[in-house]
Amino acid sequence: LTTRGRDVLKTIPAFYQRKSLLDRSVAWCYWKALRQVDQVTCTSTRQSTAVKELSGDPQKAIELVRTGVPVQRILEDTTAHQLQDLNGQRYVLFPRSMRPIYQHELALAAIDLLPENILRDHLFVFVDRSSSYRDYVQDVQRLIDRSKGRILWLDHVDQPTMFQLYKQAALVAMTPISDGSPVSALEAMLCKVPVILPPLRYDEDLFGAGIVQFKEWTAASLAGTMEAVLHGTLRPDVESAYRTVLDRADSQKEMEKVRSLYEEMSRKNRS
Repeated sequence: LTTRGRDVLKTIPAFYQRKSLLDRSVAWCYWKALRQVDQVTCTSTRQSTAVKELSGDPQKAIELVRTGVPVQRILEDTTAHQLQDLNGQRYVLFPRSMRPIYQHELALAAIDLLPENILRDHLFVFVDRSSSYRDYVQDVQRLIDRSKGRILWLDHVDQPTMFQLYKQAALVAMTPISDGSPVSALEAMLCKVPVILPPLRYDEDLFGAGIVQFKEWTAASLAGTMEAVLHGTLRPDVESAYRTVLDRADSQKEMEKVRSLYEEMSRKNRS
């Protein structure tokens, strides 16, 4: 069994907590499934803990397999992708897609609270203007139209361009209301750019060093953290973040764990 963060951290526990006959029946099906599988792989330690709690089996066989990022591909990418619209300007990148869960309205509210010198010297780059969440796109567009900041909103961005956007950014910031082990954050960490994440629980071994979290779910808290990083009064340890991704989040190495796991289980089945 391979788990996904929102499933085992949010969706399945909700069935356990409800009292209706239908919900209790669904919860029992999940419990039975978790008890019967021989092996579970999880992408975070929080998921591992949740599986043990949901199954009622603290000894459950669990392998931590990070989603990870293609380390070599990112490091070796030398695409000379200088977007014309950026024109060498300093910019803050908001790389998450245009969906309500990523709360771009909070980011835009924070931009409006930044001091004039930061607004003057930086561009603020959002992506996924072509999102299928058209109502949300329209809401974000209205906020952008009223924003004090200079906003560049890109349509579809291919992966090589995104890698270059990370590498050239002054700061990468994210505001999701719910999150797991965000690949976008790992990509930015590998590119040695400061990363700001929201006040959520993240795995300490991945996001404990080298990133910054704003403290409260307010535009003022996010704006203050952005200002501190951009002014240099708060300096995330980007080298530690870079080494963390190399050591713990290389997708090729993580997939080798899966190969080894299947081979081991196949040998047991044959014997």
